[in-house]
Amino acid sequence: RFFDGAYIFYGLNVLLLLGVLVVGRHALGARRWMDVGVLSFQPSEIMKLALILALGRYFSNRRPSLSFDLRRQIHVLRDDILFPFLLTALPMALIFKQPDLGTSFLIFGIFLVILFASGLEYKYLIGFLIVCLSLIPGAWHFLKGYQKMRLLVFLNPNIDPLGAGYTIIQSKISVGSGGLWGKGWLSGTQNQLNFLPERHTDFIFSVIGEEWGFLGTLFTLVCFFVLIKSGLDIARQQKDRFGMLVAVG
Repeated sequence: RFFDGAYIFYGLNVLLLLGVLVVGRHALGARRWMDVGVLSFQPSEIMKLALILALGRYFSNRRPSLSFDLRRQIHVLRDDILFPFLLTALPMALIFKQPDLGTSFLIFGIFLVILFASGLEYKYLIGFLIVCLSLIPGAWHFLKGYQKMRLLVFLNPNIDPLGAGYTIIQSKISVGSGGLWGKGWLSGTQNQLNFLPERHTDFIFSVIGEEWGFLGTLFTLVCFFVLIKSGLDIARQQKDRFGMLVAVG
């Protein structure tokens, strides 16, 4: 059923991404949310799953060419890289337009993971990555000023300690002050005294570090490891290619 509805689900989510640019709720300088009655959601989050299903269906239908001439190379570049990349680029562009640079990167990451899991030869995969890296300097000019600053402070928060780098610096203080055991449930000063912005979403890991310490963050990472390993174990056990690609994605 997931296989049969993959492209329909993908198409509906493309329409949702178009809709959010027109009628979406404007918050924090971006249009990312849609309100349906009492329900509020981000279409970009649903698109992650829709893209996994669409790419899983596409690559599950692909069969490697048995020839080894120039025609085969064109066949691989067109059908195994270009077309699935276009499937990915469309939602990437719509999400970037909101603007939401982080989720755009995540969408591209999903594409790379499934491309790798599809069994594409390494020479094509490496060549594609080199082309993408060579485009980064040109893509830099399409970013807004605050997006450039966010990327720069990710590398060095101290270049703007009271502006774009403030949250990262406060998050490091939160994690460091937690020590080994943490300050205890609801006892983190950075969190409770509102020094740490976005603590309920993007920087919630810092709250765990402050309140539950190194052991709490280690436990959180172990939980993620178990979750990811379970997904990969499920992928390895699948007898059909679609199921494997979806689990990996």
